[in-house]
Amino acid sequence: YPVGVVVLEALDIHVDTRRCLQRLCRWVAAVSGKEATVSEINALQQELPEILCQLEILLPVRFNTISLHVHHHFCKSYHDHGPPHCGSM
Repeated sequence: YPVGVVVLEALDIHVDTRRCLQRLCRWVAAVSGKEATVSEINALQQELPEILCQLEILLPVRFNTISLHVHHHFCKSYHDHGPPHCGSM
């Protein structure tokens, strides 16, 4: 598991919120991985709106900021430029 998932296990938060945050952690880990097929990236792109909608329902409004919206652009960037470790600023 990514570190974020392990930390979330120890936190005393609502089970649904923890599961949703764990899904987001796994999503970020998969999208930032060195190897992913186009079909995996497409599946991740389809999964993201569900995760973000659940976060909007479960977490306070002030949590749902542009930092969550940026995740929508990760899959397109992966298709255009390859894995994150291959890109540059």
